[in-house]
Amino acid sequence: WKRRRCELDIGILNGEIGSTMEGFEGSEGYDSRSSRVLSLLQNLSSCGTIMFAGSVLWFVIGKLTLGSGTPRENPFFVADAELWNVSNEDTVPFVQLVIVFLAAFIPAMLILEILVRIGNWSFAEVVKSFFRFAFGLMGSVAITGTFVDIAKRAVGELRPDFYSRCYGHEASLPTSDMYSDVIKDNQGCNGDNLEVLNSGRRSFPSGHAGIAMAGSFFMTLYFLYVAKRLKRPWLSQIIFFVAMVPFSYGLWVSLTRVIDNVHHPADIVGGALLGITVSSLYYVWTISLEPNGLDADKYLG
Repeated sequence: WKRRRCELDIGILNGEIGSTMEGFEGSEGYDSRSSRVLSLLQNLSSCGTIMFAGSVLWFVIGKLTLGSGTPRENPFFVADAELWNVSNEDTVPFVQLVIVFLAAFIPAMLILEILVRIGNWSFAEVVKSFFRFAFGLMGSVAITGTFVDIAKRAVGELRPDFYSRCYGHEASLPTSDMYSDVIKDNQGCNGDNLEVLNSGRRSFPSGHAGIAMAGSFFMTLYFLYVAKRLKRPWLSQIIFFVAMVPFSYGLWVSLTRVIDNVHHPADIVGGALLGITVSSLYYVWTISLEPNGLDADKYLG
């Protein structure tokens, strides 16, 4: 009887140990799966994928909600001579910005990421760093575009060529008896192209200036970042001066919008400041994804 009881006790004990081990193995499996998920998220984050995906999501939501629809219809005072200008064809079509970003800025990033690792080559690090900064650039452009659309719809400022949009491109300048006329909305215009009229109410801020400066200023900061990393002083100084090229391009694009009579100077300033602000924040965010984190002295000069 004692031996039978001992066997029962040992069996119960073995069962408890087995259950405990099964639970421990199950917990180990759970921890292993959690570790794999966390590792995947960390790798995606280090490449800037999550940052870029969030930017695209915000861009789509902004476009479909706050940035879409009819802009605010401010009254048009016919006597306002600043709105009598005749617009020209775009000196810089929007598609040119896209081409410059994709065909010049993005490849330049890949070349520079390879250049700074000469003598200490690591393919994985090149790919990670390249995508990190490329996603940062595209994310800053996307978010700037979203904010621009939201502001355009909310403000509803009239473009410098609104008179020709309202009365027709062939219309002569208003006579003195028209100076007291006030067009309260699009219904009071002679033009029947609603798309043209609504576009004429989307002056502030300048989308070209905002997007051009977002991409260009991000690239300027990136060039300065690379110049700090290069080990050859002469090459570092060359990159430092090259950093002014993208900024100059963004500034030139912005100024053409005034020359083309489609924006007021204040629209350019507002769009450019918005682009610079967003790109600066994205640059800091991108640098914070570096393995060593954010080092102000190293990355911000």
